[in-house]
Amino acid sequence: MGEYSGIYINGKEVFTYRNEPHQELEDLFTSADITYLDGVEALPYSSAWHAGMLDCEVDEIEVYGLSVTVADLRDRLNALGFGYELLRSGVNRLLEEEVKYCAETLERCAELDDDYVHNVAEKMEAWRSLDFDSWHAQVYSHLERKGTGSPEWRDQGPLEIFKGADSRLLLRALVEHFEGDAILLFDLTDYMIDSSPGDIDTDWLPVWQLDATPPVVITEGRFDAMVLESALGILKPQLAPYIRFLDYSVGNEGGAAAVVRTLKSFAAAGIAHRIIAIFDNDSAAYEAALGLRPDSLPEHYGVMHYPDLPLATAYPTLGPQGNSVMDVNRLAGSIELYLGRDVLEASNGELTPVQWKGYMHKVRAYQGEVTNKGSLQDDFRAKLEAAKSDPSKVTSQDWSGIQLILDALLDKLGTLPAARPYNPPLSISDFTEEC
Repeated sequence: MGEYSGIYINGKEVFTYRNEPHQELEDLFTSADITYLDGVEALPYSSAWHAGMLDCEVDEIEVYGLSVTVADLRDRLNALGFGYELLRSGVNRLLEEEVKYCAETLERCAELDDDYVHNVAEKMEAWRSLDFDSWHAQVYSHLERKGTGSPEWRDQGPLEIFKGADSRLLLRALVEHFEGDAILLFDLTDYMIDSSPGDIDTDWLPVWQLDATPPVVITEGRFDAMVLESALGILKPQLAPYIRFLDYSVGNEGGAAAVVRTLKSFAAAGIAHRIIAIFDNDSAAYEAALGLRPDSLPEHYGVMHYPDLPLATAYPTLGPQGNSVMDVNRLAGSIELYLGRDVLEASNGELTPVQWKGYMHKVRAYQGEVTNKGSLQDDFRAKLEAAKSDPSKVTSQDWSGIQLILDALLDKLGTLPAARPYNPPLSISDFTEEC
């Protein structure tokens, strides 16, 4: 009969593998995602291997799998480099492969049954007529029908192109069609059928292999790294194992110029991890980043700045010409400005002002710096400890600025090419070439 592993979303089967373990999927799940269902709860996930069962057998059904929300899965895919553009180029290449396979089949089988040859020819023309956008529309219609229980689980529709390809591309395609709170379950029952819930082997969860390693984020200093890493654990805890921040406790220097030197040294040393240098959103950082030419860096290296902050569009400043309120984005956007209004506001309700410093000639702008940085950092540490000790307090705290940074970071990671996929004949270098 073989071994089956199915992918279900909100209890509906969307894709089923037969005798294909697809170990690369292990990169996307952790031991916290392990799911055990039995009886009626397991019934929706057993259609492929319990067809025609008697009602009295329902209580005996067991399903072992891994489940995660679509939002968390999308974040993990982005973190590992399986972004939307990689999906687009990968699908275009896979469509070409399908056409090529059909053409080769027709050439080999020209003397066989006319019906078979006719069906292959029709299939080839169907694949040839598709590009990514039209294929994407077909996937949407196919999944809509799957949601109603039709077609049956054996019918993969336009998702058929993922047979034998890296399954993380399949998951990238699926998360584009469902809301973030939808639940995806990867059924592993056939591979764990002799286990009990306490016997599931979690040693391989997560497995950093096949070059799908977590990216490394270089910030301007120890405090920046602490803020982002801690916030990731609070705001997106499911994503915390998938992103690493450069460790400044071992003596790495800070500052925008140091970020430039570190990134260049990593490139010169041939570091294969995906690396992102994330700079402040201020004049000094933009001037320092001029020393990084995008065409001089490997394609799996990225450079970004903290995104513009709505709070900073009308922010109090101090300067030689007196006090004024102005947009300090790209002029004074250090990490402290993103710590939240509850940190930046003084006891009188006024925001801690920005002080103007020196003139940065290369970018023709003054450098600004929020005052009382040390006090703001201490206040944030207290806020962080409060959130850790009582997670319910997070909803009453202002994390909007940090959330902006994390969202921008994930978007950027999704544009960097992942490492090689699990299955030949395609490679990530193939996916990133013009199709």
